[in-house]
Amino acid sequence: MAEDKTPGQDKTGGQAEGRVVVLTGGGGILGRAMVDRLTADGNIVAVVDRHADLAETAAGLARGPGRAVAYQADM
Repeated sequence: MAEDKTPGQDKTGGQAEGRVVVLTGGGGILGRAMVDRLTADGNIVAVVDRHADLAETAAGLARGPGRAVAYQADM
């Protein structure tokens, strides 16, 4: 039987952990919630927003075993 290679999932069908995630528009309300959840699951999150202060605020919400780093970019 072929191994399932669905992106974003591990072999048990759960969400990926220990990955590097690039989150564009991460300074908004949804982005902040995603930073919170992704870092709690052990991921490293690159929070990208065109407003550096918003990206830094969102990155400051990192918790758990993961971490977040803020970047300013207009994508």
